[in-house]
Amino acid sequence: MMNFQVLGIDISKNKLDCALIRDIGSSKIKTKALPNHLQGFNQLTEWLYKNIGEDLSLLKIFMEATGVYHEALAEYLHNKGIAVYLLNPADSAHYAKYDSLHKTDKADSQSLARAGIDRLMHHKVRQWQPAAPTSSGSTHY
Repeated sequence: MMNFQVLGIDISKNKLDCALIRDIGSSKIKTKALPNHLQGFNQLTEWLYKNIGEDLSLLKIFMEATGVYHEALAEYLHNKGIAVYLLNPADSAHYAKYDSLHKTDKADSQSLARAGIDRLMHHKVRQWQPAAPTSSGSTHY
């Protein structure tokens, strides 16, 4: 059995809906909604430390590539040393269609977490890496 925790994040312009699965053999899911800006990112890491502990090395975070809304969070998490995986929205929508949850942001975050577990178990995912920095400036959160 693989030893990791998974966080699915449904991202919109203003909000992050998060679903944490600490034990992939369990059906227990912790959820949290946070604002999609730097203060919300900091609240997310504090919530993760509270629920997982200071060592987030076994955490795998799955989110959709949602236009520009995911970019700052993906960079932030990557800079914290947390593994980030981006899913194609069409692929995750296909997976969610077979999930028994109603279509809500909270349900979408849970579906993303489950899709992430499935992808990890079948080795069908590659960790996201930020683009190489350009000489025009740096990313601001």
